[in-house]
Amino acid sequence: MKYILYWFSKIFFYCFTIWSIFFVICCSLGFFEFYLGWDIPFVEISMLKGKEMISVVAPDIEISMIFQPRAIIMIAIFPFFSFYFYLMHRFFKVFIADSIFHEKAIRDLCRFFYLNLAALLIAFIAAIASTISRGYFKIEESVMFIIIHGFVSIISYLYIDMAKKGADLKQENDLTI
Repeated sequence: MKYILYWFSKIFFYCFTIWSIFFVICCSLGFFEFYLGWDIPFVEISMLKGKEMISVVAPDIEISMIFQPRAIIMIAIFPFFSFYFYLMHRFFKVFIADSIFHEKAIRDLCRFFYLNLAALLIAFIAAIASTISRGYFKIEESVMFIIIHGFVSIISYLYIDMAKKGADLKQENDLTI
């Protein structure tokens, strides 16, 4: 099972990385066309419900997005999750290694834990901002991210604690020999 999780996280890392690169390139092309007035092939600017929308159209692929502050957040989310799945694959790699009680494994576990804490904090801020702007609480994506990353943070913290105690016991055992 741990091999399957390791390979799935590695596949997700590569998929998100490829999608992130493609998405950032398409958004950059749209930015150049919209703000700098460049005429770029495959990029169209149109109106949808009174808002300007950018479409990057290539053979069999179309990415459309409305220009708003949320677009910047979307552009930042894909590289974030690419990095997240990279650290997740490192996290699972620790468990298929011969020993998890060494400094590099503990460092990889800590990185994954801190990234989950950062995601938890960002989701919490987004949920508060959404509640304040709306005037009432509503369960939406940011609340689900709080639940998911909170749970993953707790589990990864337990693994870190276990690995640190195991490393201490291993070092203590090595010293007594």
